[in-house]
Formats: sequence, C-alpha cells, structure tokens
Amino acid sequence: MEQRYEQTVGARSSGARNALYAGAWTLLVLLALGMLITAAGILGMTDAGRMSVNWPSLILFALFAAAAAFVFLKKDGLKLEYDYALEDGTLEVAAILNARRRKGKLHLPLSGVQSCGDVDSAEYRRISSRPGLRKHKLYLNETAPRCFFLYSADGAQHMAVLELNPELRNAVRCDRQLPVGSWHEGEGKT
Repeated sequence: MEQRYEQTVGARSSGARNALYAGAWTLLVLLALGMLITAAGILGMTDAGRMSVNWPSLILFALFAAAAAFVFLKKDGLKLEYDYALEDGTLEVAAILNARRRKGKLHLPLSGVQSCGDVDSAEYRRISSRPGLRKHKLYLNETAPRCFFLYSADGAQHMAVLELNPELRNAVRCDRQLPVGSWHEGEGKT
C-alpha cells in the first residue's frame, strides 16, 4: 500500500501583504462608488427632448468597471497557498486562493519526469536556460529550498519549481516510479 504525503505552503506572513489585501477591498468599494456616480450621468436629455448618451461618462464607467474587475480577479492572489500531494507515484499541486477556492495546477506522474532535483544543482542551471522551455513557478517563498521537475506535455517541455519540505522531497526522491538517475542533488545538500 502506497503512502500519501501532503504539504501546504503559504507565504510567510507579512504586514505588507495584509495591508495590500485590505487596500484591494477598499479600492473595490471606491471603484464601485465611481461606477454608480458615472452611471447616473450616462443617459440624458437634449434640449430638443431626445435621449442622448454622454460619452465621457460612458467611457469613465467602462474604465471604472475594468479596473474593478482587474482588482477583483487579482486580490485572491495576495492570499495564495499551494497544496502538494504525492500518492501512488503522482504529484498533485493545487493553488488555494483566499483559503476558499481550490484550483488544480499540476498533475504529474513521476514516471513521466525526465529530470528533477534541487534548484541549486548543476542540472537545474543547465536545463533552465533551454530555449522554448515553459517554466511554472509553483512556490511562494524565494528563500525556501526548492525542487524542479522537467516533463513534456502538449508537445513542449515544461519545468515546474516547487517548495517541498524535507519529508516530501525525500518521498519523491525515493519513489519507485521516478526514473532511475533522474534525481539531481544540490550542491549544498547532504
């Protein structure tokens, strides 16, 4: 019976990140208020009694709406976590947005991995400079130890970089479905 390894990685708490999140909600309220004010001035009557469109108000309304949509879609990225799971030779990565929404990011059978290992390895430096390589940053903390996984999908080569804890890192490294010789140790690791 295979074991299941799980890990959840969140960004280290930061007052600036929390302030940005609160600021995003404040900005959303202000943009909604701006939309309401400009919506009232879009339609009007001419001196001849006909309906007319006030184009500056309509353009301003559209700009407020676009800005509000952008802020609304991006605000959850400020409260982002990644959930890693290894079970039956498959590595799953999901993004958890604002501790509510789960979005699958990676489903990687370890048998399909071409090369993997620590980011501070010579293999990573050699592979990461390949032209046409699609890189996927699936980690949050720049200073944490990270691992890379090179695989092919959709006719292209992809490299996913993950922030694995030592237990999950060793479970991946020792998994029987990982191709022999595909793991590359880092220079500072034991």
